[in-house]
Amino acid sequence: MNKSTKDIGNPHINPESRDVFKSKTQDTVAETHEEKFEKHEAQEMIKAIEEETKKQQEKVSPQPELVAVKKVPIPVGQKSQTLEAIEDILEEDLKDVFPSLPIGIKNEFKTKGEITAIKIEEKLQKTKIKVKEILKLIVDWLKIIPGVSKYFLEQEAKIKTDKILKLKQASSQKKEKR
Repeated sequence: MNKSTKDIGNPHINPESRDVFKSKTQDTVAETHEEKFEKHEAQEMIKAIEEETKKQQEKVSPQPELVAVKKVPIPVGQKSQTLEAIEDILEEDLKDVFPSLPIGIKNEFKTKGEITAIKIEEKLQKTKIKVKEILKLIVDWLKIIPGVSKYFLEQEAKIKTDKILKLKQASSQKKEKR
């Protein structure tokens, strides 16, 4: 056996090819290590950016108790009888629930309830009353109460909607008698 075949271990490859093959393999391995290192660095940078973004979002997003409630100016002395009647209907069966609410939710519940009552009054003044819209307003308002069953919400909203529609019918009949 000649020296070149003994060094290579393969009789079909000449020694010059072996050196070229070794150098290409070493370059490929070096590139692979560099690529892995770059990928690892990129992944760490992505994680760092995601964590920083998450921290910023936590700083920006308001806490549930600290939610700013938009005040709607409602002149106290200028509420119509219909609006007062709607508010009374909405308040029914919730006098036990309201005091137990946390302060932030209590303010939101009260404000949204007043807004809901005003929107319902506006809908009742139209010629064609859309019952589904009134029902949705009430359900959305009742959803503010934490931990309440969906079925209870729907049932309570339907009862309140029926009472409001009866109120509208009664007021329409009074107008016809005049």
